[in-house]
Amino acid sequence: MRRVFLGIVLVLLLSAQSQPGAQPGAQPGFQDGLLAYHRGDHTVAMEIWRPLAERGDASAQYMVGYLYAQGEGVVSNSGTAAKWYHRAADQGDPDAQLNLGLLYVNGTGVKKSYATSYKWFALAYLTYPLGEYRENAFRNRENVASLMSAEQIETAQRLVRRWKPKTR
Repeated sequence: MRRVFLGIVLVLLLSAQSQPGAQPGAQPGFQDGLLAYHRGDHTVAMEIWRPLAERGDASAQYMVGYLYAQGEGVVSNSGTAAKWYHRAADQGDPDAQLNLGLLYVNGTGVKKSYATSYKWFALAYLTYPLGEYRENAFRNRENVASLMSAEQIETAQRLVRRWKPKTR
């Protein structure tokens, strides 16, 4: 009986340690930030995501950029949003690539550039799986292409071909 009890205690301890935030002093993870965000606690979400973003987590970088873009939990700052989107987009995050394309097409927080916008929309299109987000990236790419000359499109396509994801 004592062995069974000790076995149960051991299983409970091991399962508690494998759960995010279960260990005393454990660092919160991305999902903890997502939970805080969804309950409307954007300041806590930023406090969780920023250290992760600074360590190179692309999903956290995207969300930090998003919080700055929306002014949720921080003062809105499109230049800072662009910085974080760039870090995530450079690692291949399609949401960051799509949002960065929007910033470049409008010149929000970055110097307006249709070629750079095209590049990010095209990369998002290539990265997203089939579905609504991929179609949205395609439409955005085509819309910005309609504002460009053939030479500008060629330049943008060269940027797409030369792009390589960066690792953390």
